[in-house]
Amino acid sequence: MPATPGAVRTLRPATPAARPLSGLQERLPGLRPDRPLAGAVVTGCTLDSRAVQAGDLYAALSGSHAHGADFAAAAAQAGAAGFLTDPAGAQRCDAHGGPVLDADA
Repeated sequence: MPATPGAVRTLRPATPAARPLSGLQERLPGLRPDRPLAGAVVTGCTLDSRAVQAGDLYAALSGSHAHGADFAAAAAQAGAAGFLTDPAGAQRCDAHGGPVLDADA
């Protein structure tokens, strides 16, 4: 089957295990969530908004040409379960729902 133009190909498990987002905060205590993480789960993580699948944590980080938070709406629409970002992206990600983990450390 030919590839769809602009499609992002990623290698992922067929049935990823859901993991509590609070576990990430426990391992990286410098993360500051904007709300309690009880019950929040993720099934993957990506920093490419075009590759977000339902349940992913979208890493909205600063890049050389753009900030990942500029693509938070697309990530949310694709089903992002939350956002990992820096102070510059926190407010922009918060506008799209889901927990926001500020990684200013």
